Formats: sequence, C-alpha cells, structure tokens
Amino acid sequence: MPILVTCPRLGVVKSKTLAYLFVQSRFAEGGVAGRRLVPSFPQYSSDGTLGADEERCYLRCVDLRPFAIEPRTTSETLEVYFHVGAHKTGTTTFQKLIRENAVQLYRQGIVPVAREIPQLLGGPLSVDNEMQIVRPLRQAVKERRAGKRSTAHAQLKKLFQSIVQDAPSAVFSDEAYLGRRLGPHFPVLYPEAGDYIEALAELFPERRVRIILYIRHQDRLIESNFLHAVKTGYAGNFDTYLHSLNREKLHWEGVADNIARVVGAQNLVVLPFEQIREGFEPFARRFFEIFSRSAELQINPVSANPSLSGVGIRLAQYLSPKMSADWWRVVRQPLQRAFSNRVFPEARLLSSIQRDRLKETYQSDYERTIHKYPGWDK
Repeated sequence: MPILVTCPRLGVVKSKTLAYLFVQSRFAEGGVAGRRLVPSFPQYSSDGTLGADEERCYLRCVDLRPFAIEPRTTSETLEVYFHVGAHKTGTTTFQKLIRENAVQLYRQGIVPVAREIPQLLGGPLSVDNEMQIVRPLRQAVKERRAGKRSTAHAQLKKLFQSIVQDAPSAVFSDEAYLGRRLGPHFPVLYPEAGDYIEALAELFPERRVRIILYIRHQDRLIESNFLHAVKTGYAGNFDTYLHSLNREKLHWEGVADNIARVVGAQNLVVLPFEQIREGFEPFARRFFEIFSRSAELQINPVSANPSLSGVGIRLAQYLSPKMSADWWRVVRQPLQRAFSNRVFPEARLLSSIQRDRLKETYQSDYERTIHKYPGWDK
C-alpha cells in the first residue's frame, strides 16, 4: 500500500519501498501514515542532494526508487558491514559522511544506516538509536550469556532485516556495537566485544558479516575517553580516572581476536585512526573503499569536535555535580564550545613518563593488531 508524503514544495510523493524522510523545520506541518514527524535529520531535495534553502518547505522527501539500485548477479554474495568504532576514532565523522552520501550509496546497492538516519517508510519513521538498538542489543547480550532465549535479539533481528530487506549490501555504523567504552566502570578494553559481535552476526545468518574496526594508541585513547567522561558528568580528576583503569589489560589484539573468532579473520579489517594525519580526504576515502566505490562519493571536510580545555575541565567538574542530568545535557555543549582547546590552552593530562610507559607497553600490540587483520580484497 503506497504511503503519501505531502510537501508544500514538492507536492505528493508516493513511496512503498526504500525511502528517506528528512525534516527541515522545527515542526512538520503534517504527518505520514498518521504519525507526527520529529525533526532531527539533514535535509535532502528531490534530486537527492543536500539543501537548506526554501525555509517554508517543512518536509523534504527523497524517494530512492528513481536511483535504481544496481542488480546483483546470482553468484554475488550478500554482505553486511558493521563499523563498530572504536570510540574516539572518528566514528561520528564517518557517520556524518555516510548520511551525506546516503543516496549515492543506495545507488551502489548499499543500504546506509548511521545511527540517526531514518529507516523505511511504512515501518518506523526513524529509529531511536538508544531505545531501539543500543539497549536491546545490551539486553540480548545479557540474555544470551545467561543461556536464555532472547526476545530482545528476536526484535532486533526483525528490525535490522526490515531495514536491509533484499538489498545486496548494507553498512551499519555505531560505536555501541562493540560494547561499553573504556572508563571507571569498564576498566579494560571492550571485554564483551565477542559477545556483541556474535549477537550482530546472528541478525543476518544468510549474509557474510564483515567488521570494520579503527584503533588508536592507548595513551591518546585514555585521554580522549577521560574528556568524554567529564563531558558526560564525571567529576573525578584525571589521576583518579587513570588509576581506575587496568593499565595492564588495554590490548587491542585481544579485542580483535575475540571478534575474529566470531566472523573469521578474513572478515575483519583493523585500521589505525592515526592515518588521519595524512589528510582528511584520503582518511575518509580509505574507510569508504572498504565497502563502496568511494570515487563516486562526495567527501566534504568535517570539523573535528573541539575538546575541553584545562579551564573547561575544571569548570565542568565544578558544575556537573550541582545539576540534574537533564540540565547538564543542556549546559555541556555550550560550555564545550566556549571553553574548548581552540580558545584556551589544552589540558595536560598524562605526564611524559606515563605516556612513554604506555607506548613502551603497547606499541607492539598496536602494530601487531593492524598487521594481523588487514581485511579482504575488494
């Protein structure tokens, strides 16, 4: 049954297959299939290009059917790619680029899902990433570990397969697919990675599942995760944070090995985040080359999120304990912009001795992991 999407500018667009819905204004004047629209996505014009003009065009819809998905041959293997992070390795940037190139990826036969991207019309207009994917995934891992029949996993399987349908390929990007990030409550690197990847792989038993994992040097990883913890309300100082970690169990190789046991070493590629130093565009294109024809994609520069400066850290740690969680979520982004390391001096966290010790401990692990899992031939 066709779904009618009404737009003051474009008129009525009929769609009953894959389509993406984008809301431009604060509130959409209307709805689809009786649902109220929630404005939280980029805007696309009718030809599939990004556009921010026409302020009165509250609703913009791009129907992907005219962009004819490439047919697959009978010998072609169906694939699904999970970009699993890790945290603080440019994942948000990759997700933004996936959203910007959604139409072109679909033309190549790839269904792109980067956290907040809307899903199929006729199903949910959008997926609440935390409530409909992250929490059920954690619940599924917990239930499966306990040997229980997982209703959460069954629901996830239905959702993910409704997104991909019969497309030749799909790419999903979310750091939550690897498990909880390093921090005081999880003092080692991704101890549940194998369980999470197993739960994801079983969502698509008929497809080849491939995993994309970016890693970075442990010293920078610790500092970046501390800054994130402060931004989300952690009030302890850096030394307290550092001592809460098990610094003897921060090996990337163990994480990668656990993933490879599930999908096979030939279906895992591990790449260094530090490649970004060679330039943003080659860094981004290397990511897209893994699962697409990257030369056909538009790679626009993406500004890195500013980090809290030393002054910003002290101010955040003073304010966050005095506020409710809801108020802190309102305050933290303006605070991060006003007291970023672009405005004030960067925070000095690890001492030179601590940094050298971490490099000495983990340099060979870092290099060995990258060489051990080079990926597959395109």
